[in-house]
Amino acid sequence: MLLSLTACNNSGESSETNSSALEESTSASETTSEETSKNTTSETSKEETFMAYEVDKSGYLKDTKTNNLNFNSVTIKAKDFKGTFNGCHIDENGRFAMDVNRDLYNCTFESEVMNVGAFNTMLISWNAICGKGRVEISVSFETADGKWSDYFSYGTWTDKAYGSTSKSVTNEFGTMNVDTLIPSKSTTGNIKYKIYMGRLGMYYPVIENITIATSEMNVAKPGSYPDYIHNPVPMRSQYAPENGEDGGVMCSATTVAMALEYMGYNRPTLEIGKGTWDIEFGGYGNWLFSVAEAAAHGYYTFCDFYTEDMIKYALSKGYAIGCSTYLSTVGHIVLVVGYEVVDGVEYYIVNDPGVSSTNPQVTRYTCEYFNSVWMKPEYSDTGVVYVFQGQY
Repeated sequence: MLLSLTACNNSGESSETNSSALEESTSASETTSEETSKNTTSETSKEETFMAYEVDKSGYLKDTKTNNLNFNSVTIKAKDFKGTFNGCHIDENGRFAMDVNRDLYNCTFESEVMNVGAFNTMLISWNAICGKGRVEISVSFETADGKWSDYFSYGTWTDKAYGSTSKSVTNEFGTMNVDTLIPSKSTTGNIKYKIYMGRLGMYYPVIENITIATSEMNVAKPGSYPDYIHNPVPMRSQYAPENGEDGGVMCSATTVAMALEYMGYNRPTLEIGKGTWDIEFGGYGNWLFSVAEAAAHGYYTFCDFYTEDMIKYALSKGYAIGCSTYLSTVGHIVLVVGYEVVDGVEYYIVNDPGVSSTNPQVTRYTCEYFNSVWMKPEYSDTGVVYVFQGQY
């Protein structure tokens, strides 16, 4: 949702948009397939050549004992895509890839009808590697009166810095609010999804999977967990000097950067943020772009809707979970790293990006308070999370 996406400081005051970043992002969005075709030779040097489909990523996760953390979501691996392929295929490593053709600069896939259960809100996240190419996921759903909606786009995402953009629209069927689909009519649960991919020069995108999440899905229940856990996730402040004036709106990017460092990929927060920037939204906080950026570095990451038991179970298995909250009035993304009980009161242990950069320390929020600013009635009393599950 628009408000909860805004990365901000704890006083609720958003900083100004970086004008140079916006100018670069606007320029990037104006590139067309035709222009790409004309400039292939000049834009692509031997050093730049990126053909993701050649990267060997056999096997889904390196840790074969990884727990299933899909509670209100389903992850569909590319090898299980069923539908109509146009200029694309499933490669030898089980990934969705463009056909190799010097005259082909984009491709599409439309899925068969599938049922995910009636829903009031839907998120679709994806794990892709696309270099300077582009990926767009859209969804159409059936209403209770038997009509099919138009395709709603979850935006166009690219690895290229400041090059991604969302598409917020409202029509008779519902609203796409930045990254969140909200039908205006009752749904049957029948959906179709569409994938568009485009390449730039020799940058051939590939998709590992997509994850469809609704707060009503209830596909799994969490197991038991101990009374205390604190995962040793490195702490960062979004106000670190190297983030410049954009630090005040980089809570989501900082959350992703901390999770990546915990999993073994240590890069500057601002570098990670460039891959989460949303031109249309004008910020770093797009949920789906944030998890896509983590996945672009080789980590299985998705959005889901969690309850307290679900997040504690995931934490007890060693994972860190990003949460979209209203810890500030305009929304704030934080990384939950543990929980504990002190004098009979339950607390979450949180790497909150909004702390001072001088000596950033973890923050403890009572579970009761944190749940009140994280879980929402309109999400069936669940809250939106970033699940960082492991390395491919």
